Amino acid sequence: MVVIKPFYLQIWFIILAGLVFLAAGFFILRWRTASLERTQAKLEAEVARQTATIRQQSEELKALDEFKNRFFANVSHELRTPLTLILGPIGTLINSGELSKSSMNMLKLAQTNAQSLLKLVSSILDLSKIEADEMKIHEKPQALFPFMRRLASNFESHAQHLGINYLFEYRADKNLQLNLDAERLETIINNLLSNAMKFTPKGGTVSIQIDDLGHFIRIAVEDTGKGILPDDLPHVFDRFFQSKAHDSSHEGGTGIGLTLCKELAQLMGGNISVTSEWQKGSRFILEIPRKEVLGSMVAVDQEPVDSLSHTVSGPEEKSAQGDQGFYFW
Repeated sequence: MVVIKPFYLQIWFIILAGLVFLAAGFFILRWRTASLERTQAKLEAEVARQTATIRQQSEELKALDEFKNRFFANVSHELRTPLTLILGPIGTLINSGELSKSSMNMLKLAQTNAQSLLKLVSSILDLSKIEADEMKIHEKPQALFPFMRRLASNFESHAQHLGINYLFEYRADKNLQLNLDAERLETIINNLLSNAMKFTPKGGTVSIQIDDLGHFIRIAVEDTGKGILPDDLPHVFDRFFQSKAHDSSHEGGTGIGLTLCKELAQLMGGNISVTSEWQKGSRFILEIPRKEVLGSMVAVDQEPVDSLSHTVSGPEEKSAQGDQGFYFW
């Protein structure tokens, strides 16, 4: 009969316990690994499902956005024709000289509102074209000074009517000729000047300043109006943005004019920015590439002469004249 000493029994017990522990650990590890794999598989399936849902929703939103753009474009086209047909007879009657003063005033009011509606429709159509990548830039040689003087002078009577001091400052070569899309630039300037006068009180000042920066032409429209709230400032170029300030709800507006300015400026290879101080005024700065056209093109002195008062200073006169200018009225 073999007798096992207690010492060896302890060793065998330890070895057996170790083997049991290792086996248990192995099975526990396998179980946890399998559990993690199942959890990972469920997560991957959930991620795949959510990704597919997001992709489907994205496609649906894209299709909805395209439908919205087509809808706006179609409605804009449908509205432009009757508006144009309305403005034609109104203009004919106003120019006929056969109306009484009261009738003339009513027709001019109708003309102003129809033109505002036509401008809004055109802006919506332009934004739709930009989104559809159908808006193209058509550049041609343009004498900068008479072009900018004409754009500025279009707002002279409006400034007089509002009692606003209106300043035009041209600090570049008077004979400078550029390759630019005059129609797109005019849209931007008209929007900026219209906004500046809308938010400037009687007795305030609106100015437009043109500077030659070498590689860029800078056009700044500045006003001494109510300014823009600090919280609103980062969003002024966002589409359909409306200020949440309690005192601005009555201002109206669609929130697409400045968006259109931003989009058109970028299409022209430029940029537009804004600085503003609440209750003190705003300054919108447009910069477009300086694509100079050399040689004879348009004689500036052959441009129509208007009543616009202005400051003109070339590069050599700029330091002497500084920022002085003349008010229109």
